[in-house]
Amino acid sequence: MHAKTLALLLALFLPLLHANVVIPPTVYEQDDFGDPVLLQDFTYSLSVDCTAATISVIAMDEQNKPVEGAYTYLKYIDFSSPLISKGPTDREGFVLHKLPGSTKLMRGLFVLVMEKNGFRGKEVHFDISGCYSNGTVQPKPPAAKPPANNTTTAPPADVPPPFNYTPLPTGANNTTGNQSGAPGTGAENASGMCLPAFLIALSMAMVVIFKFLKRGKPRRWMKHGA
Repeated sequence: MHAKTLALLLALFLPLLHANVVIPPTVYEQDDFGDPVLLQDFTYSLSVDCTAATISVIAMDEQNKPVEGAYTYLKYIDFSSPLISKGPTDREGFVLHKLPGSTKLMRGLFVLVMEKNGFRGKEVHFDISGCYSNGTVQPKPPAAKPPANNTTTAPPADVPPPFNYTPLPTGANNTTGNQSGAPGTGAENASGMCLPAFLIALSMAMVVIFKFLKRGKPRRWMKHGA
């Protein structure tokens, strides 16, 4: 009698001890197959016991009533033989699937298939990420910060220069930073100024020579005129 009482107490308290590791899986996709007019749709409930490495399934109809005798298949896409477990639901619509390894290592995608006459087949894709990530969502990496307002970036090499840009001539000296190299400056201005300066100097020389000659022969011109 004492052994039966102890077994009953263990049956009552063991689920409570593992309640903190029973989590809902993360469902990514589900599909229904069959005529939606003639057949009913399955509803379902899924839970994962991370410590016991089991997946509990409850199959229900559209009124959320348990469906007995619904056949279930559990597959795991990372195994060479993807079928892990199969079995029908009981009177409560419940079936338990045992996983072959540690839930912390089973990080692939699971597929649950439910079938029964009179129902559309249902396929559910999920994982048990809560078992190996402690039920927390992994944070996203921080977004890249935009450059500061006072940060200047050199333009790419293939960007054409501005329309008013004039390149420096080959061998031009740009050490002072104020030479633009535009036509009409530098050597071109110097060569353009040589001819006017020569003409001005020649004119002044001719004026001086003329005045000198005029001063040297005034009397001879007066005697000849007399």
